[in-house]
Amino acid sequence: MVTMNIISGEVDFLIGDVSLTDMPLFKQSEEKGGFRVPMLETHYAKTIFVLNPTFEDEVFQELVNNKDFRKAINMAIDREEIINSVYYGFASTPNTIPADYDVEQANQILDDLGMTGRDDKGFRLGPDGEKFDILLEVAEMRPDFIPTAEIIVEQLREDLELNISLKQI
Repeated sequence: MVTMNIISGEVDFLIGDVSLTDMPLFKQSEEKGGFRVPMLETHYAKTIFVLNPTFEDEVFQELVNNKDFRKAINMAIDREEIINSVYYGFASTPNTIPADYDVEQANQILDDLGMTGRDDKGFRLGPDGEKFDILLEVAEMRPDFIPTAEIIVEQLREDLELNISLKQI
């Protein structure tokens, strides 16, 4: 409903309640609706990816609680792809989180953690030689959450050979 009110020119000022995915529609409607759509800086993270350190698998807990494992995951996420694909280039990563994209080093870290074996589908096994799965659960609270999660899952599956799957809740 808010989107229709915006493109018909009925809204004087609005922050929130809209998504960047609506930006092309808003920009196309500016002249006809008699409004303008400036891009404002935000101060909060739109999407956050968190590994559950309390999941009931001891090997999973050990890895997730290992700073190097989390570093490898972080290094294998190509944020520029997400920024360009989901946020139309209108985003940036915070300076507070080191976000060096280095798939080669990320793979080396996982190898060093003992995740060198592969299952019959080519996915990494845990350091114990057993199947290692990650389930990324994501709620569709904003239109950018699902496509961002899909990109992360694809990157980690392809670049790190982790058996990660996505569940929309």
